[in-house]
Amino acid sequence: MAATVRTAGCSILLGLAFGLVTQLSAGDAAAAADAGPAHSHSGLYGDFWECNWGYRRDEAKCMPIALPAHAYLDTTGMDWQCDRGYRRASSTCAPIRLPQNAHLQDFPTGSGWECDPGYVPSGQACRPIQIPDHALPALGIGDSGWTCRRGYRASGDGCQVVVIPTNAHLTVAGDDWECNRGFRASGESSCARIALPAHAYLDATGHAWSCERSYARYLGTCAPIRIPPHALASYDQFGQGWECQRGYRQNGDSCTPIKLPENAFLRASGDSWACLRGFQDVGEACAKIQMPPSAHLDSDGSGWLCDPGYERRGSHCEHAG
Repeated sequence: MAATVRTAGCSILLGLAFGLVTQLSAGDAAAAADAGPAHSHSGLYGDFWECNWGYRRDEAKCMPIALPAHAYLDTTGMDWQCDRGYRRASSTCAPIRLPQNAHLQDFPTGSGWECDPGYVPSGQACRPIQIPDHALPALGIGDSGWTCRRGYRASGDGCQVVVIPTNAHLTVAGDDWECNRGFRASGESSCARIALPAHAYLDATGHAWSCERSYARYLGTCAPIRIPPHALASYDQFGQGWECQRGYRQNGDSCTPIKLPENAFLRASGDSWACLRGFQDVGEACAKIQMPPSAHLDSDGSGWLCDPGYERRGSHCEHAG
């Protein structure tokens, strides 16, 4: 009897041990499958794999990056760049052919070189800049390599003087002119004085005029504005020139007082009203908001909402659910 019990116990222990070994083997196989191919490593969170430095992913493998002569791996480790003095040409690095009076670009593009100061590109060579009279060398401005001095403008291969008419001055750029304040261009080579009508002044540009307050433009003049009672002159140059005082609203050519009902206040604009919090607009009056039990005013105070745990059912609040 005792021998039978011992035999059964051993069988159970052997079964458990075999099951544990089987589970461990399966786990090791799964871990090996998730580890990725050769020359790879786990990703940031361990749920994917990435190729090592100097390798590039090719489907489920990591293949070594073939570096051509005169190349090096870039900062990502997954691509390459050419050494200084070389530029990428398909899968190789070709030497950059420098013409005379040229130097390598810091970040090669196109030919990989640029002309020295005082020279401009001409095909695959660099020719000296021919600077005309009244001009200065200017790198990066067009293809000529020069720019005209202040008071001159480019004209063909030279610089032409800017002829400034009376009552004018050079622009900020220095290659053109504009009329002085109080004058406006008349034709292409003169400045005419601006005729200011009575009750007018020069605007901010200095080349046009506006009417004084209480006056409006009318056929080239500034005509007085008829301001009705309870109105103020405005600065609107192209409108009626007046606006109603606070507490009044425009009605045609006059200002009528706003009838403010009880429990109301004037809006910020001053030409309309709104009901106080807890009241709602009912025609020309403000009526108190009637709230059912378990309700409260909404954020703007013109309506009501049910309390938490209640739902609106018509004009009542009932328990939710």
